[in-house]
Amino acid sequence: MSETTTGRLQAAIVAIAPFFLLAALGYHPYIANLTDPSAVAGAMSADTTRWAVAHIAVGAGFGLLLIALLSARGYLRDAGEERWSSRAVPFLVMGTVFFTFLPAMEVALVAAFRVGADPVALQEELQPFFVPIMVAGALTFGIGLVCLAIGVVRSRVFDRQLTRIIAGALVVAAVSRFVPQGGALYVGAVAGVVALVPIAIQMWSGSPSAQAEGSILRANLRGAR
Repeated sequence: MSETTTGRLQAAIVAIAPFFLLAALGYHPYIANLTDPSAVAGAMSADTTRWAVAHIAVGAGFGLLLIALLSARGYLRDAGEERWSSRAVPFLVMGTVFFTFLPAMEVALVAAFRVGADPVALQEELQPFFVPIMVAGALTFGIGLVCLAIGVVRSRVFDRQLTRIIAGALVVAAVSRFVPQGGALYVGAVAGVVALVPIAIQMWSGSPSAQAEGSILRANLRGAR
């Protein structure tokens, strides 16, 4: 497989992953407060099949998103940005591991509910495990996204306006992970689309080193003026 083909396959994953996660979250029943056992239990018991499928899809979406972020990190590395993008990797990986525990827990609760367990009692018993894991995932994944955002700024692969959009969207996605409201999930997913699609387009179009040199040249020309 040629280097160009490999690069374009990676670009395709970077573009597709945030849309897949957004679609999975869209299929997930809307819950205003994710830490409210009654609200969560009501959504689960209303349609257990949808609940299970949605959480399996969300878990897969987290995995695809990690692949996309690591591919974006590789693009920054090829452009010469090693410091901040490399720091992002362990935080992104561990954050994803924590997040994938959460949908797995919710799928397991479907089985318990189908054999007669009280859905509210199930959610109440789950909270002492669910909330700390959610916070740990938000913290580690958020740090990784912020490091990646700094890497985007330092790489100079993108023009000034696009750099601000990508870095800002990554920070918004990081912050959204700390808000236990249903709407924050969609905000974070949309921010992922805003951040990763421009990266995917530029990855598809050519060499990061050449683009980085072009961005530096444009910055120097602006400074000279």
